[in-house]
Amino acid sequence: MKLAIGQAEAIGTAFTEKAIPVGNVIASEYCRAWQTADLAFGTHEKNANLNFLPFEDYTDEQVEEMKSNVMPLLTAFPGDGANTVMVGHDDIFEAATGNLP
Repeated sequence: MKLAIGQAEAIGTAFTEKAIPVGNVIASEYCRAWQTADLAFGTHEKNANLNFLPFEDYTDEQVEEMKSNVMPLLTAFPGDGANTVMVGHDDIFEAATGNLP
């Protein structure tokens, strides 16, 4: 757990040091994601569309469901001069992109 905490804090520090503007910070409702967002950025908004589905192996329909949940977040434009940060899980982003992050 200490490693994960240090990694989250390092991400936040890097954004600050590189002056990367952060607008909304959106996180999965699962504790590992929102805690990471909080440690890195000091804030977060929970969004169920970043949650993975509770299955070991996904059907094509479940992959499509995850994709349709996350695509509105991935395609939304952030506010002027800011970036939206999303903290979620690999399954949801793999469903959307076809690539394992």
